[in-house]
Amino acid sequence: MKPDNTILIVDDQLSAREVLEALLTGQDYHLVFASNGIEALAKATELTPDLILLDVMMPDMDGFEVCRRLRSDPHLAEVPIILLTALEDRDSRLQGIEAGADDFISKPFDRAELRARIRTITRLNRYRRLMAERARLEWVVEHAQDGYLLLNEADEILYANPKARLYLGLTGDTPEAAPQKFLTQAQKQYLCEPADAWVDWPAQSTVNRSRYLVSPESPTAQAFWLEVKTLDQPAGLDGHRLIHLRDVTMEMSLQRDMHTFHSALSHKLRTPLTHLVTSVEFLVDEGTDLSSDQIIQLAQIALKGARRLQGEIEDILHYMNLSQLGQTDTGCSISEFQRLVIEISSDLELASVIVEYQAVGLHEVKLSLSQQAV
Repeated sequence: MKPDNTILIVDDQLSAREVLEALLTGQDYHLVFASNGIEALAKATELTPDLILLDVMMPDMDGFEVCRRLRSDPHLAEVPIILLTALEDRDSRLQGIEAGADDFISKPFDRAELRARIRTITRLNRYRRLMAERARLEWVVEHAQDGYLLLNEADEILYANPKARLYLGLTGDTPEAAPQKFLTQAQKQYLCEPADAWVDWPAQSTVNRSRYLVSPESPTAQAFWLEVKTLDQPAGLDGHRLIHLRDVTMEMSLQRDMHTFHSALSHKLRTPLTHLVTSVEFLVDEGTDLSSDQIIQLAQIALKGARRLQGEIEDILHYMNLSQLGQTDTGCSISEFQRLVIEISSDLELASVIVEYQAVGLHEVKLSLSQQAV
């Protein structure tokens, strides 16, 4: 099992390091050693220890200077430091405080006292780190682009981040005095789709289908889709559920457009293909009993179907080329864009589509689209 805390021990005397090692071994600490200030700074930067035991009296760079440099490093500024010193005078302690030390232990130190202080400081530092991580997590959740809610067993909303409150029309910054039931609040604005996936709410859906909240399309707004997922329950949240709300409107719209495109494509190809196949099959099955005029007529029908099919396929390939043009890194010229819009408007049988442009600077172009084009 990996030790909970890493302690960096800094002392130029080997015997002093060995004493501290013997004292702290078996206390669930990961011990790291440095014999001078330069080595201490390097190892602190590499490991970011949970505590530094720092001797004051060292050659070249004393403990006060090491302490000052540690405090000037943003990544190490909050690491607790205990100065081990044989200096008892008041000025030395003041100097240590000014350098940023958290505590002092005088040499020769009391073993029980040293262990107790180390245990207290590492516990407080671990709590501080947990609080910092919690604060960062809360910030992320509060500023998330998705909605997150915490519900109790009665489906009541205990917490909703700003995005979830926006989606559900909850007012204020904190949950109301009378907790709102999630499903009741959601049904004020949305349809629950598909209906069979919501029958057993708030339990996990027994059918393998996603749950959605849907605001139907209106004359002034397109349909709005929210995917609703129940997240895995973290430890300590027994009886509570975490709910994730994600805006999937764009994805659902794309699926609908793809379905429409595939349906149109199927129709455009099947119609001429049917004429072609039917004519050829009739020629194969009944050709010996047909007159020359009938054979020519069927051949013409087949040829017409083949040419129409060829035209449809060429249109599709042309469309694919235009789609790839919009995905290139280099983009397309304004003139090419104008031609593209006009061509699309013609295919869609749109009238009065006007695209105009004029240069307004060396690297700027003013583009004007008619209302019909928009």
